[in-house]
Order: sequence, then structure tokens, then C-alpha cells
Amino acid sequence: ELERLGQIYGAAGEMKNATESLSLALASRNREVQEARQAHAAVIKGHSTQEMAASVRLKTALLHKAETLRLLAAILGESASLTGPEARAHGNRAEEVYEEALDIVNQQLGLEHPRSLVLKTALAALCRSRQHYDTAQKLYQD
Repeated sequence: ELERLGQIYGAAGEMKNATESLSLALASRNREVQEARQAHAAVIKGHSTQEMAASVRLKTALLHKAETLRLLAAILGESASLTGPEARAHGNRAEEVYEEALDIVNQQLGLEHPRSLVLKTALAALCRSRQHYDTAQKLYQD
């Protein structure tokens, strides 16, 4: 629900509220990942059904986190396109957040998965818009 609220605020141009909502959503996703990791670590070895369920739970939690990161990066990237003293900081943060989301998706789904490619393209577009041409070119070529 916080992700949807963040998207609504973003669509309305209320970037501060969008960022706050998505930051809260990210904190919730981080807790989910932590709980899934703990459950995965607590599985008794040799119980394949439990191991599979715990692995699926962890993968799902990580992918939900990556999606929340993607939404946050998009909002920050849009804020970076505006003028003002916070624009540069938002751009820097957007790049970091996109990179974190891309790392998660690459690890969970692989480099050639469509979600990986979409994230890489979004990050490259952000880099290009911020005149980080070398980084953008590398992302487009990979």
C-alpha cells in the first residue's frame, strides 16, 4: 500500500511525500528480507520442502524489495530533473538505488532477464540525463 501511495504522490508531483512513502515501504521490505533470511537460516538441513519454501520466500522478499527500490529511484530521478539545491543529491541517490535494485534482480533472476534489462535501461537513461555519458554508454553496451 505504501508503494501505491508513493506512486500516487509522484503522479501528483508531490515528490517529497512520494519519497517519504516509498522510504517507509523500503523499510518494511527490508524487514521482510531480514525475516525471510532468518527463516531460511533456521531450516533444518535435509528437509527439502522446508528448504524450498524458505528459498522461495527469500527470493520473493528480495524481488519485492527490488521493485520498491525501482519505484523510489524513479521518483528520485524525476526529482533530480527539477532545479534546486536538492536536485543533484536526488540524482546521486537515484543512481545508487537503481544500482541496488539491479544487483538484486541480477542475482535473483539473471543478467538477461527482462526485469534486469529494464532496470539497466532506466539507470542508463538517468545517467545520460545527468551527463554521465561514460556510465550510460557502458550500461547500454552490457
